[in-house]
Amino acid sequence: MSRSFLSVFIVSAALMTVAPPQAAELGPQVFATVDGTVISSGDFVAAVRDGARQKFFHADIPPTQMAGLQREVGQRLIQQQLLLNEATRREIEPDRAWVRSRLDAFKQRYAKHPAWPEQGEQLTQLAEAKFGTQSRIDRLRESVLSQVGTPSTHALRAYYAANPEKFTEPERFRVSSILLKVDPSAPAAAWDAAMAEAVGIVSRLRAGGDFRELARLHSGDASAEQGGDMGYLHRGMMGSRAQVAIDAADLGVVTDPVRLLEGVAIFRVDERPVRRLHPLEDVAERAQDLWLREQRESRWSEFLDGLSKQAEIHVNPQHYLPLPG
Repeated sequence: MSRSFLSVFIVSAALMTVAPPQAAELGPQVFATVDGTVISSGDFVAAVRDGARQKFFHADIPPTQMAGLQREVGQRLIQQQLLLNEATRREIEPDRAWVRSRLDAFKQRYAKHPAWPEQGEQLTQLAEAKFGTQSRIDRLRESVLSQVGTPSTHALRAYYAANPEKFTEPERFRVSSILLKVDPSAPAAAWDAAMAEAVGIVSRLRAGGDFRELARLHSGDASAEQGGDMGYLHRGMMGSRAQVAIDAADLGVVTDPVRLLEGVAIFRVDERPVRRLHPLEDVAERAQDLWLREQRESRWSEFLDGLSKQAEIHVNPQHYLPLPG
């Protein structure tokens, strides 16, 4: 429980509480007002610092990205205040049992720290306020999203028809390989030797040599124990050079040697299943889950947009750096 932890937690908790109503005039100590409720410049600066710490190592944010981060954090603070105001309007109370469980876990985590006797009471009060506010927002969200019911058969079929890519088996292929490993920093002579060896192996394979046996003898890839069988792969799992060679290869035909970062490789495409759209009957549960998720996201976005349009929001632009370019 260091001093830095205390300051971070105080900031976090402060941002979860409702500030007292103030005048709409924005002085240097005010970042914004939301229906008369003040978000102080101190809270804004602390939230930006906390956001930078989460997004960038040691809060070392590139100057060109600071303006964007400020606006992102500012919007989040305003949105949170809108939700708190709406929760108050609806007289939504926190889930006391949930808050109590979180508070118990918080105390258990920090109570043995040497600084707890001095700072524990203050931190406990802040934690209770933070968890209580989070619970109120969560219950508001749950109330809003509960209005989204399960899709009708017609809606589900329409969603399935409009999003075939979500229910189509991705393109894949089954490949065998022989990799002659070469250190990337090795001299040209080592690469030339590996290429010459690969050409010889290709000749033996095309003359009827056993791919599995030659893979076990020569390949430095982990698939050597399986006779070079790499299993089923999806597009994007191989490097660009390997993918080009695989795409151009006919089934069962050994490719020419391909120079890769880790060595020289030989490929053989053993299977290339045709992309297949799964019938709705087979993916109905997944289709319903995706439909519900998208509908809930849309409903929540519309709700937030509605709160914003109905509210009187004033932002002090002096707290924002100008956007680059």
